Amino acid sequence: MAKRGMARGLLGGLLLLAASCSNDDASDGATRNASLSPAPAASRAKPSGGKAAASAPPATRATRPERGAVVAAPAAELPAVVARPLFDRLPRATLAALRLPQLDRLGEAASRTALAKLLDAPELAALRGTVQQGFDQAFAEVAAKAPELVTLFAELKGSAAELVVAWLSVDPLAFTGNGVTERLPIRAALLLDGGLAATRIDSLLEALVERAAANSPRGSEWELVERAARGWHRRLRSDGIQVDLERDGTQFVLLLGADDGRDERPLPPLTPSDSFSACELVRATAPPRAGATTIAEAFVQLDPVWQLCQRVASPAVNTTLALGGFTSIRGVAASCALAEEGIDECVRLVAPEGKDLLSRAFTARQLDPALARWIPADTSFASLQGFDLAATFDGVRELLPAELRQQLDAFLAQTASREGVDLERDLIRNLGPTFATSGFGDLATALTGASATEVTFAIEIQDGARLRRVIDQALRTSGLSQRIRTRAVGGQLVMRCEPIPVPLGADGRVVTLAPQWWVGDHALLFATSDLAMERALAAGKDEAARGPAALAQALASEGAHLFGLSYDASLGLRGLTLARRTASGLEIASSSGGGTMTAGAALLFSGVLPAIAIPKLLAARIDANERAAMANLRAIAAAQAQFQAEARVDSDGDGLGEYATLAELTGAAPARGGGSGETRPLLTDRLQPDPSGSAERSGYRFRIDLPMALRRGGGPIPQIVAERAEVEFVAYAWPIEPGSSGNRVYALGGDGSLWCSDNRGEKQGYAGLQRMPAADASEERDQADRVVGVTAVRRGRDGGVWLELE
Repeated sequence: MAKRGMARGLLGGLLLLAASCSNDDASDGATRNASLSPAPAASRAKPSGGKAAASAPPATRATRPERGAVVAAPAAELPAVVARPLFDRLPRATLAALRLPQLDRLGEAASRTALAKLLDAPELAALRGTVQQGFDQAFAEVAAKAPELVTLFAELKGSAAELVVAWLSVDPLAFTGNGVTERLPIRAALLLDGGLAATRIDSLLEALVERAAANSPRGSEWELVERAARGWHRRLRSDGIQVDLERDGTQFVLLLGADDGRDERPLPPLTPSDSFSACELVRATAPPRAGATTIAEAFVQLDPVWQLCQRVASPAVNTTLALGGFTSIRGVAASCALAEEGIDECVRLVAPEGKDLLSRAFTARQLDPALARWIPADTSFASLQGFDLAATFDGVRELLPAELRQQLDAFLAQTASREGVDLERDLIRNLGPTFATSGFGDLATALTGASATEVTFAIEIQDGARLRRVIDQALRTSGLSQRIRTRAVGGQLVMRCEPIPVPLGADGRVVTLAPQWWVGDHALLFATSDLAMERALAAGKDEAARGPAALAQALASEGAHLFGLSYDASLGLRGLTLARRTASGLEIASSSGGGTMTAGAALLFSGVLPAIAIPKLLAARIDANERAAMANLRAIAAAQAQFQAEARVDSDGDGLGEYATLAELTGAAPARGGGSGETRPLLTDRLQPDPSGSAERSGYRFRIDLPMALRRGGGPIPQIVAERAEVEFVAYAWPIEPGSSGNRVYALGGDGSLWCSDNRGEKQGYAGLQRMPAADASEERDQADRVVGVTAVRRGRDGGVWLELE
């Protein structure tokens, strides 16, 4: 066992070398058996490699089918083999490989990512320190046992070396439960081309081997198999494991596998046509566009996986895989390149026949370019993508056993009879296949809830009248119709649901959404806020308000096989992502972007990041909401002054105007008493009160209170005292979610004075509709509570300390 631990320790050290040079925490675990090789490429249809990740679009727009037309797959043709020297040492049937062709530029690539720009923020200094501490500790442990290895890390990071990590084979018996469990089930390799640093790397590896021999028990020494002018070959056999280490010129090869008595050289060079460079997956991956430098490539062949499933999986599983067309997916490839600005990335699903469910769902019908009209010009992020619900439904239905298929059909028929809704016809075949998304904000603030990110979804519909009937029926059946209000936006009638607080996690953070929708003849708009809906409808009406231009240009040039577009300006980065069907299958390519496919995963899986980022982002959100609350109260003060001066209400007929309610100022209700003044609103309709008498905006609730007559023994009578309403009113603004949407509470007096309190008084803690201030909450409780000589501070009837603002 000590021998096995020593061999595995060496492998672990070399893999740590790869991780250190790539600055990447991800690892590939797929392996395959040499006998489980893909069928020869000549026996299959020949797919083409398609365009580079961000190649220049054609000058003229390609012919586009009619809206909703079925799109045929492009013709297939494999490009010529492009030799990759280290790949030329790998057999054509290699299961998976990760290639890092320029280790010295990985740091530059990492610095360009959106994640790096986010981590540069001062508020994330603690996170950077934690990560650095982890790296320092790991390297300290390695340095204590093998200082030469640490030196080797530094050498590689500063040199133009190329590194490849590959999984060559897997023993299928290891998955059946009937094999020999002590036998190492994989063959894996690490290949390195040291270039000009080869001599230095050689001396460091020799020193590592000598150190290992000195510290290893007898019988586990590295055997020198051969020494030649261009290099050497060493071998270690220990406890059923065989490790071969070879230098061949500037190239170094480490091969790990079961000790099966092999005596040949580890991975000798092959002709490009016989190597991994010639496999269909690699050939289908186009080189980077002109001016870009490849930084990373990853490939996983799936034909061996399907062959393994045939051996070890149940007949039902294999039948499902075949019916879904998944076995026609040959593999997955991903690449990353440094462009002149930003990063080019590309992910390809090699499925040239287009039989798989993913290809059918994404590319069965063409995008409708008209849906892009609902994307505002100043959006932070936007996307236009195709997803065929009907094709997906049909494909999934095919996968179901006969009994479950019958149950599904019975359920659909029962729903149509009982609810009057034909789910398949009214929804599945009515929605799509084009979907658009736009919004304001960025991923980080959306994930942490630090700001109310506004998002709008536009969905292509085939029959607007049918969808309206379905929505009306659903609202009546669910009882939600009582919570729905209508409002006019740009001449269109929008349905709006009462605000909904949405918890984001166990820490109590809440984001309040105001879901609303509009149904046209061929589009459904759904927005999370009033502003998002207003911007979308304005873009649909006015071409000058439409955008972004990058989406429109790409949509005009990409032709019939485009199935997705996305644009992101978050964190100051501007990139365009195109998803399309090529001759080799599905392709998602991002040009001059922020490295979201490589850095985004690290952001999402970092549990520390939200804990560090939330406080700072939350403070910024609270500050913005509090500033907006004060601005809205000052707008109310100006509107009240005009309403009272114009005497729009004079209920006692003394010629003096009275102050207004919030409903009167926003036009939600006519002037009380049939006032003869003008009726045009003086405040935005976004402050129209709901049944509670208050309105919600920017994380705060707003309400206006007028002097009311009191009952004998206390309590207000629903009657405004006209004489007092000529000189008095109070308007309040308090946070919907204290500590999340705002902290302070504000009060505006009839004399125009604006007061604030920290919302921590004995009767305070105001929060949305759950706890609202009383009309006299901010009135001075007792003159004895005043600070002598200070008139701008008072104790309110709610026990809070109120400070007058300038």
